[in-house]
Amino acid sequence: MKTDLAANEQTTTPEGRCIKTIGNKWSYMQTSKFEANSQPFYVLLDPATGDPLATPQGADFDPASYLKYLDSGLNAFKSINQKTAPR
Repeated sequence: MKTDLAANEQTTTPEGRCIKTIGNKWSYMQTSKFEANSQPFYVLLDPATGDPLATPQGADFDPASYLKYLDSGLNAFKSINQKTAPR
């Protein structure tokens, strides 16, 4: 079942694509920002800037490899926050 966006969030992209559902919204963001269109597609983002903490990647069904990816994002997040933490 597709979930509609609130009427005030529905829009048309510069390319003319209608964004009416939550799926449309995230699909457009994925293709326009990361030039990828796969599911699943993992992007670990810095909550302050929205920048990727690690290189985005598609499906990875190997638990050890996926854990390594998650750890790389966590380490990047910790590194950024150590630099900006008040002393």
